[in-house]
Amino acid sequence: MPSAWSSSLPPGRLRYSFHAHCTEGLVELRFSAGKLLAHTATGEELLAEDRATKATTAELAHFLECVRTGTRPLTDGRGSLQGLRVIWRLYEAEEAGTLADLAGLGLGECSDPPSAPLDTAESR
Repeated sequence: MPSAWSSSLPPGRLRYSFHAHCTEGLVELRFSAGKLLAHTATGEELLAEDRATKATTAELAHFLECVRTGTRPLTDGRGSLQGLRVIWRLYEAEEAGTLADLAGLGLGECSDPPSAPLDTAESR
């Protein structure tokens, strides 16, 4: 039976983190600290930690490699815009107190694989 659970995270902790709310707590991915945490009624537990590098360092290296080689990034402009459209629908639904209707966003459509070359004026 699911139990009611409430988070008492201090103000400012929601910045640069991702939370997955569960029936008995939440899982927090704290990007700036490189930590994966579980918050339950019994306290906070460190599940994993990666202090080797900031996440953005690897992302930037990937992007620069794509610029250098002319290949499509794993997350290109088209995919990023699609993600924003989902987020905007979620915000609208939250404000209206309804479930988000994601119909018409083309989420089931396949996109070009990341290894596909960029469609540039030079390649036409």
